[in-house]
Amino acid sequence: MTFPRDKRSPGREAYGFAAYVCTTCISCLVLTWSFFPNALRSLGICTPHRYWAVAVPMWFCVTWMLAFVVVNGIIFLQTKPENDKATIADRTLASIHGWERCQRDQQAENRIIQVICDVPLHRVSYALHS
Repeated sequence: MTFPRDKRSPGREAYGFAAYVCTTCISCLVLTWSFFPNALRSLGICTPHRYWAVAVPMWFCVTWMLAFVVVNGIIFLQTKPENDKATIADRTLASIHGWERCQRDQQAENRIIQVICDVPLHRVSYALHS
């Protein structure tokens, strides 16, 4: 069974493999540095202190997790309050008369696919809180 080739970029597989090989080599080098720093120094490779082998990856992990908290905080700050009119109505909101007309059309035509109608807020409150 043959799979169709992607015609957009024929070298994409080669770049992906090269990135995989580079990432694996760098990971092995960092692990060697963190577990056996004296072996690298005996080869003449100058290495920083072992503290940085743990501190830099942890810094990236904490920064990554903190980014999620900051993004969610920004989203919450930009959300309008519950009593703001923009949370319950927009410029296409149908009036109560439009809702009743929409209901009559829907019942008269017996549609399989329902007509899209705006539900008045008092009906939603009544359905939720009664």
